[in-house]
Amino acid sequence: MASEIQNPKVRAALMAAADGAMKSQQRFAELISDRGDRP
Repeated sequence: MASEIQNPKVRAALMAAADGAMKSQQRFAELISDRGDRP
């Protein structure tokens, strides 16, 4: 596992996946809070 993370391509893919997950999670939280604001 450690040797795979040393590979720049694998590392970049992991970073991109983590970044995408964080953004979608943040967007989801915004949608939830938007719905909660409405009566």
